[in-house]
Amino acid sequence: GNWTYTLDQSAVQDLDAGDEVTDTITLTASDNTQQDIVITITGTDDAPEVSGEFVGSVTEGNEGDAVTATGTIAISDVDAGDNPTFANTTEAGTYGSLDLVNGNWTYTLDQSAVQNLDAGDQVTDTITLTASDNTQQDIVITITGTDDLPEVTGSFTGSVTEGNVGDAPATATGTLAISDVDDGDNPTFANTTETGTYGSIELVDGDWTYTLDQDSVQDLDAGDQVTDTITLSASDGTQQAIVITITGSEDTPEVTGSFIGSVTEGNVGDAPVTASGTLSISDVDGDDNPTFANT
Repeated sequence: GNWTYTLDQSAVQDLDAGDEVTDTITLTASDNTQQDIVITITGTDDAPEVSGEFVGSVTEGNEGDAVTATGTIAISDVDAGDNPTFANTTEAGTYGSLDLVNGNWTYTLDQSAVQNLDAGDQVTDTITLTASDNTQQDIVITITGTDDLPEVTGSFTGSVTEGNVGDAPATATGTLAISDVDDGDNPTFANTTETGTYGSIELVDGDWTYTLDQDSVQDLDAGDQVTDTITLSASDGTQQAIVITITGSEDTPEVTGSFIGSVTEGNVGDAPVTASGTLSISDVDGDDNPTFANT
């Protein structure tokens, strides 16, 4: 004489909160007497279902690089008359922004916000989307850092003009610095003196001075040019070439020999009275080969 009614949940999922329906089941006795059992079923507000992709990942690049993650999002509600939606929107996060268009989302990384990440570092950006029924869904983006290239700044070229051996030093000067946006990376150029082909460079506290070795360039003609490239290395292995342009000048030729003599007067008819010596000329400039012709 005990009856139990078991509700088929799948048959009533479309009921809204407060909706009521009845289920009438008729029981028949052995003498054909019938009795209805009437069950009143009251609906509740079913939680909507959000589907799609809720996570993504991007890797840090350089400023100006376009890096995105994409996915979809949708919402449904089995309750009759409940049709929530995610409206098109743009939402800002900590490290980028998310555009939602017709259920398709695109996360765009703001490279300038993550340049301090080291290689392998990870941070997350969580952006919350809200549907028309106030259902919320987080989109979580994992951002992985990379090893950013250090930036070398300063002056990397210079010029000097050939002079004579013994002249005051011919020099060119400039500056050199290095920086790295990655946290914990602090490369430096140490003080040093480096020798090139035609001179040497001295670096002191970020200021460099190139000094020309006049002996090594005396064969340059006027207007001739050569370059001297000296490479400086920072503490992280970054290298920077300093290129010096050396312009030749017209060197004065050198005359050597005996430039004075003496004779003593004699009588007319005496054997010739003579004085003698040598005379030569040279020029260190390449291709300059002056001579004193017989005359």
